[in-house]
Amino acid sequence: MRTGRSWVAAGLACCVLVAAPSGRLAHACATAPPENATVAVAAESAIIVWDEATKTEHFIRRATFESSAKDFGFLVPTPTKFELAEAGDDAFRELEDLIRPQVVTRTEFRGIDLMPLLLGFFFLRAVKTAEPSVEASVRVLEQKRVAGYDATVLEADDAAALA
Repeated sequence: MRTGRSWVAAGLACCVLVAAPSGRLAHACATAPPENATVAVAAESAIIVWDEATKTEHFIRRATFESSAKDFGFLVPTPTKFELAEAGDDAFRELEDLIRPQVVTRTEFRGIDLMPLLLGFFFLRAVKTAEPSVEASVRVLEQKRVAGYDATVLEADDAAALA
């Protein structure tokens, strides 16, 4: 099994989805291997920074994949088209130093945690209210080479059409 590393949402071949602003349920990131191949995300980190002055959100992703395929894709749904670029690893090292938790030892009693139950209810409700798409189209918005990888920005109205 091969292991490959990538930064800023680039797999060996990366597809980025721009979800149509329909208010419908959108699925999370996913690997896109060729037929009869496997791809797994072995490790992943992300940094999201909001620049108030320029009203710009910076999304920096670092991921390691394990795959039986030579080439594969990685799908990242986003609400709008964005600028795709390479980023170094320094920001992740600095952030890890800044957020390293202080070790505190204490004993306390904890009751029943209702948060997983509430989140499960919310998820089930969101899945039930999702409507099937009428239009099944996928559009290529941009293709470029980033960090040595081929990247394609797609816009899709329907997950089945994308598949």
